[in-house]
Amino acid sequence: MNSPYMGNFQVTQEFKGVDHDGLDLVGLHDKEVHSTVNGTVRYAGWENSNNHKQGFGQYVCVRSDADGNYYYFGHLSELKVKTGDKVKITDVVGIEGHTGYTIPDGPGGSHCHYCVRKNYAKGNFLDVCAISGIPNKLGTYDDGYLDRISKPAEKKLEPVKETPKPANTSNGHEPAMKFDEKLTGTYAVTPLGGLNVRKGAGINKERITTLPWNTVVQCYGYYTEVGGVKWFLVQANGVEGFVSSQYLARR
Repeated sequence: MNSPYMGNFQVTQEFKGVDHDGLDLVGLHDKEVHSTVNGTVRYAGWENSNNHKQGFGQYVCVRSDADGNYYYFGHLSELKVKTGDKVKITDVVGIEGHTGYTIPDGPGGSHCHYCVRKNYAKGNFLDVCAISGIPNKLGTYDDGYLDRISKPAEKKLEPVKETPKPANTSNGHEPAMKFDEKLTGTYAVTPLGGLNVRKGAGINKERITTLPWNTVVQCYGYYTEVGGVKWFLVQANGVEGFVSSQYLARR
């Protein structure tokens, strides 16, 4: 799971596509809103500087280096970055609030509207739940960050060095469909709650295992693209399977 919060948070309004293009989230541990991707701040400011009750109010939009998508954090009470800044996963981009179009004393009160769009424009939303792993269901969830701090990994896992396998070879997983030599190399797992390894490309494929935060994985350039996201065929800690490239950082 990769949410804008660290520790416990609530989903107070679900993703509904056209009717509600993201999730409304409320931080329970604290109100800091963190970037969920490595990238560049496309915009940080008011949606309408002449009307602070319009739309997202104060918001931050980050363009991801990994998938090129735009990640929005809306209704902020305070900004911690400015347009053009480079940010990393877990960097604080703002403080939760109820600027813009919200109901201060109702379910639309203090919260962060978290959504993902293919372009920097309305009407081209992506499924934020599929991308982030946050359940599309009202309730309280744990991002896992606090456990990671209190129980740090004892050691780094070194990449498994093996001879590259052809893309049509299966070792208990689906074959990769494409190859790009530029993708070859070692990467580190970025979600603090870990990253699922699957038998095929896509969140609907069977999970093999979960790699802890900062695990080093080896990619030989083989991948399958699903919904505009590259799923790398990787090896790590004796396991081979597919992981979403948007949750990997090149070492």
